[in-house]
Amino acid sequence: MATSTTGRGRTNLVQANREWATRPADQRFWTLQDLYNKSKQYAEESVIKPLALNQCQVVPLVGDDLGLSGPKGGVATFQNYSFGQLCSLAKAPAGYLRELPAPVASACLNNGLERIEGEQVLMFHQNGGLQLRCVTSPNYSRIWNYQIAEMALALEESEGWKTPPARPCGLDGIPTRVATQADVLRKTAHPGLGIKVGDTICPSGLYVSDHDCFIFQVNEDHPVDAGGGEFLHRGVFWSNSEVGDAKFRGTMFLYDTICGNHIVWSAKVIAEICLVHRGNAQEILREAMAAATATIEKGAHEDQRRILAAKTFELAPTRDKVIDMVFKKDWGLSKSECDSAYVLATRHAEDHGTEPNTAWGYAAGVTRLSQGLHADKRVTMDRAAGRIMELAF
Repeated sequence: MATSTTGRGRTNLVQANREWATRPADQRFWTLQDLYNKSKQYAEESVIKPLALNQCQVVPLVGDDLGLSGPKGGVATFQNYSFGQLCSLAKAPAGYLRELPAPVASACLNNGLERIEGEQVLMFHQNGGLQLRCVTSPNYSRIWNYQIAEMALALEESEGWKTPPARPCGLDGIPTRVATQADVLRKTAHPGLGIKVGDTICPSGLYVSDHDCFIFQVNEDHPVDAGGGEFLHRGVFWSNSEVGDAKFRGTMFLYDTICGNHIVWSAKVIAEICLVHRGNAQEILREAMAAATATIEKGAHEDQRRILAAKTFELAPTRDKVIDMVFKKDWGLSKSECDSAYVLATRHAEDHGTEPNTAWGYAAGVTRLSQGLHADKRVTMDRAAGRIMELAF
């Protein structure tokens, strides 16, 4: 998870900003219903077939393009993602092959495909012609993007969740319109950062492509009292790939402000659900969706109770005992890191507004320490901070 530091021991989340800055026009949607319709269409126009790749052939097509010919002679063209996926299976460099003449590239790929034993599961898009969307193993259990959109629609319709507006991203061909009262967020700690009625906006926060989706939703109806006159709101990122490119992920957070380029300011991740596409993924997805929905639909009083509990729960009476207690939990923190986190919690009381011996205060120190570290270590430390918070609950 990419983040940057901000005040009060929290972070600025930039996942939605990356999507806003890079998605082309045909992957952007003004409404969640439109995104659902497109992703449902992808699913309905998909054909799934088990095939042995060593019985298939990559063949040159007109204009130096390539296609995949099956055992019965049918030919499918490649999408950009599926070509890279097939190259990976054939242990061939996709970037290099894209620069070669089609007959040479096909010969190289066929040499690799001949060595692949057993059946793979191929998914095609059939709408007039036939395109290969992906190749996955027989153990892959698909979660469709429209299923994620269904869950987001249920939140929108029953709980008032919405996608925040964003200003034009600067890419060519992106449509724009003027923001209405229905578009803008009602509450923001820093109004100058957000979108106002009359500002120009583009479709943002709702993206689906031939291989993935990303949905950004917030809820302003039930603010959480974080103490000291500070109120936070709920937000969530949903992401998924139905072609084997990524896991299903739901990231739930509290935030202070959403700016016009979809950076989430002063946020604290409160839960993250991550689901690998293996086993009975549909059953696991139902359980994961139920857990995610329960988490983000919690009443404001519950989140407020948890925050206040963490601010008043004392981990141990002294500095040394706090450090020893956390270190002995074996959460991946070294003794020196435990000590450094306490120093930061003491030095930056403005981050948390409480004592460093409390779960809230010490977890803020761990979070601050994590920000300058390598991504893998940062994840370990962020998980440890979450576990420290859980001690108060």
